[in-house]
Amino acid sequence: MEGMSMSSEVILYVRSTKTATGEEQVGGYRESVTAGVQTKYGPAPMPIPYYDVKTVVEYDYVLSEDQQRMVEDVKELAARYGLVLTVVDLAKDSAFSRWRIEHSNKIKTLPALVTDSGEIVEGVMTREQIEAFLYRAGKSATRL
Repeated sequence: MEGMSMSSEVILYVRSTKTATGEEQVGGYRESVTAGVQTKYGPAPMPIPYYDVKTVVEYDYVLSEDQQRMVEDVKELAARYGLVLTVVDLAKDSAFSRWRIEHSNKIKTLPALVTDSGEIVEGVMTREQIEAFLYRAGKSATRL
């Protein structure tokens, strides 16, 4: 039987989108030497400055607004009910392989909340729905 000290784990599966978050300019001025001014001894080499810049795009993993809100609600409410929360972002490879082994056949829709007793709720939930789900999860964890 589980004792009072056992805290239950809840896993929230989300999938972010790899999004370009900005651009960075890399490079600067360089000089190229060309034959320039004509002198009586022939063309004199003349340095010509030119601007050589590459634009590098930076990426980040971004959650949709509803998933982000859900993550915040679940974090806050899990703490209130003494549950340990793990957020797994399936867009990141290491998370995906672990998730695949554990729940790939069960979960069809993301985001999804899973308790360690195997209860699963899929899709975007309201704060009230999350609270009801975590309340039950917390109660089953502390039942003697």
